[in-house]
Amino acid sequence: MLNRQPGLHRRSVWVLMYESLPLERAREFVREDSPAVTDGAEENKLAAGVHGLAVAKAEVTSQKAYTAFDDLDMRSAFFEQYLIQDARSGATTADVLGGEETVRTFQQLLTQHGFLMVNIVLGKTDPWADIDAHPPLLKGFEHGANTIHISLKSPSEQGEPLSERMVADSRLRDADLLWIDVRNGSSKEDSSWSELIAGEIAKLRHRFFGDLAEHPILIVSSLRGPARTVAPPFIGGCEESLIHVPLWIDDGKGHARRLQKLAGSFDLLPTLADYLKGEPVGESSRVQTDAPVSGDKDAESKDAATLAVGPQSLRPMLKEFDYESDRLLRLVGDGWSALRSQQYLLVSAEMQDQNAQTMDLGLDRRRLYLKPDDVWNVHDSIVTYEAVADEMDAVWQQNGV
Repeated sequence: MLNRQPGLHRRSVWVLMYESLPLERAREFVREDSPAVTDGAEENKLAAGVHGLAVAKAEVTSQKAYTAFDDLDMRSAFFEQYLIQDARSGATTADVLGGEETVRTFQQLLTQHGFLMVNIVLGKTDPWADIDAHPPLLKGFEHGANTIHISLKSPSEQGEPLSERMVADSRLRDADLLWIDVRNGSSKEDSSWSELIAGEIAKLRHRFFGDLAEHPILIVSSLRGPARTVAPPFIGGCEESLIHVPLWIDDGKGHARRLQKLAGSFDLLPTLADYLKGEPVGESSRVQTDAPVSGDKDAESKDAATLAVGPQSLRPMLKEFDYESDRLLRLVGDGWSALRSQQYLLVSAEMQDQNAQTMDLGLDRRRLYLKPDDVWNVHDSIVTYEAVADEMDAVWQQNGV
């Protein structure tokens, strides 16, 4: 028996979560032949010197065809400053979303409210081959009860369209939360494969729910970005390409929005919970803060203590254009940890034997980058903004969760 609260109109939520997706899937440009960043992309519309990277201008040799990601751009809210908060090479889906305890709490919410969650795993491998290595969000529930594994062919192979294969399964229509894991890579073939999957999910959404008002909320993102190399003489404080990934939320408003407010992967489960419960967005959903707005340079340091700390639902940001939420996110990766505010990225190297001499000499093992201007984290400003770095560290030590 489902224990659902009466009187609230809820729409189901679909999450399309890729294994890897570069931020440039949502940009009008990608970089190629850059002396600072080697990424294997096909286009570049950046002039020399943009963002201080001394990027050489390259001719655009081809025009990409319109894809399902472009369609997402036309009707969704896109978070320009969405970051993966656990970018360690061995991080699981649970780690990226906030940890095992956070996932268990979310699963308890699903059970408490009687929400049906269905997990689809889309991959090119044999069924269940990589489930143990990369467990889906449903791990911990009865094994396989609502988990569907679909083995897909590559785009170059003939096969029944994905939407046709999925439309016959009534569990997808009935699910309150449909979580779709896409086990893709970063090759050109995987890129085409990813685009086709996004298009097929859009078709399926329309077939199940013809009325736009009844379309499920659609959230599209990835667990990490592809690794890219920052070439000498540049030195990157951390791998921006791994942590900075796309996040689209299509809530049915039908028009494009670009949001610059800071958001992190630990916000996804609170956002899902907010949508699933279907309660009106009110003042209680907002995080009250007296933090300075971006651009108030004189207030940035002295008001750092007012930065909001901890995960929060992103839903209110879509409802209110003047939503104020200057935040402090904690990020971790292989060999580094970081604190990110709207204006700054403070990166700290992990203490190892080779750091001992540096500390003895009184040298700072931290690096600070001005965001979002310093795209690839190559201009260390710790000397100029040391007071800001100290304040950010102090705020996290006092209020961090």
